[in-house]
Parts: sequence; C-alpha cells; structure tokens
Amino acid sequence: MIKVKLFIIIITIIFSSSIICAQEIDTTFVKKYYSLKKDPIKATILSFFFPGSGHVYAGNWKKALILGSAESVFGYITFKEYLNNFHIFDPDFEENYTIFYSALMAGLCLKIYELASVNDEVGEYNKELAQLIFGKPIEIKNNYLLVIDGQVVF
Repeated sequence: MIKVKLFIIIITIIFSSSIICAQEIDTTFVKKYYSLKKDPIKATILSFFFPGSGHVYAGNWKKALILGSAESVFGYITFKEYLNNFHIFDPDFEENYTIFYSALMAGLCLKIYELASVNDEVGEYNKELAQLIFGKPIEIKNNYLLVIDGQVVF
C-alpha cells in the first residue's frame, strides 16, 4: 500500500513538473500578447472624447479620418445652426431648428456607430495579434480572456 502511494506521488511530481515547464514556455507568449494587445475600454473612451482617436489607437487610420471628419462637420453644423437661431433681441425672428436637430441626430447616430465599431476593431486587432504570436487560431472571450486548446489563459 505504501509503495502504491509512493508511486502515485512520484508520477504526480513528474507530470506536474512537466506541465510547469510547458506553462513557462507558454507564459512568454502570453506575456508578449498581453504587452502588445489593445484595450477596448481605452479605445472607447478615446473615441467618446476625441472623434476618431479610438480607431487611431486600434490602427485603422482610414476609418478614423472618415468618422472623425464627419463627426466634426456635424458638430460644427449643429453649433452654427444653434447660434443662428439664438436671437434674444429680435422678437420678429422666426426660429427654425430643422437643420439643427437633423445635424444633431446625425451626429449622435454617427457617435454611437463609432463607439460600437471601435470595440469591434480592437477585438479584431487582438484576435490577429494572438494568431500571429501563438501561430494558431485563438479564441478571445470578452476581449480579455484567451482560450488556448480549450483552456482559459489569463
């Protein structure tokens, strides 16, 4: 009985040490991945305050230029139309907020699209990065957890 327990302990130590050695090799890849990956929350916050900057952070300059320019134009039109319809001292002036509300709604819809697309953009960047580093398709859950061969790696 003691020999069986000793045998099980020795086998356990041998297999656990080989698993630890294998994990040390993988941790270098995991550390490299986490040092190079982009954070989707940071990209979303950047895009919220500065139009297009989240896409620049994710590496898509073309989309950043298009969305940033369009948001800036709609913001300018909204501000300009608001000032044009702001007449305190002229009681005969007819206020027309049609262009103001149209530009405001278009700008808000564009902002919502940008915030959603920057999250997807960062997710695609992280997925491509993981495939380059690990050399095989890697599943990424919630933009944070790596799943390699069915095991979750933090």
